[in-house]
Amino acid sequence: MLKTQKFWIAIFIVLLAACVLCVVLFNRSSGEAVEIYHEDELICEMDLSVNQTKKFELDEGVNVVEVKDGSVYVKSADCKNQICVNSSPISSVGSVIVCAPHSFTVKIASQVSEDAYV
Repeated sequence: MLKTQKFWIAIFIVLLAACVLCVVLFNRSSGEAVEIYHEDELICEMDLSVNQTKKFELDEGVNVVEVKDGSVYVKSADCKNQICVNSSPISSVGSVIVCAPHSFTVKIASQVSEDAYV
């Protein structure tokens, strides 16, 4: 009897873990907008569905951001460490790329109409 209970408990735990994993994976929505911040101030918004490249000349230096095939990445920057350039392209809401030396942030956001907040 004890072996049978352990078996069913193990099956239940595996199914529960699978359900949690499915919820986490399927709730990651892809974004619709790219928000560009400099020193925590929104300086530009780009449409994630339109392939485009923009150059940002800041007091601290230059960053080039490219939107391509539904994702965005920092194509080039003249900062010393190049962490932002070496970051993987992002496309999910809440994903961020940061260039700390330039106080420059690229963020994926959803475009939710204000009517959605009642």
